[in-house]
Amino acid sequence: MPLSVGKPICEAAIQAAFDNAKTAGKDGEGTITEDLAKEITAAVIDLIKTATVTTNVTGVTGPLAPSGTTSVTATGTSTTVE
Repeated sequence: MPLSVGKPICEAAIQAAFDNAKTAGKDGEGTITEDLAKEITAAVIDLIKTATVTTNVTGVTGPLAPSGTTSVTATGTSTTVE
């Protein structure tokens, strides 16, 4: 799916991360920036995982037996981030 679909979810997750940091600051917790960084990173990774990447490649191969070249067209799609 396009990244635009995941954008509102990412924005909500980042907003929640800042809200959590604000609450943690009021409570005097010591890992505020570390937790904030982890939550924002998780939101961005989740956004990236929503992307569908499509590629199109056109080229010429050669040489073919006994001689000559031919056109090649390929398409690939990936929706997985490891």
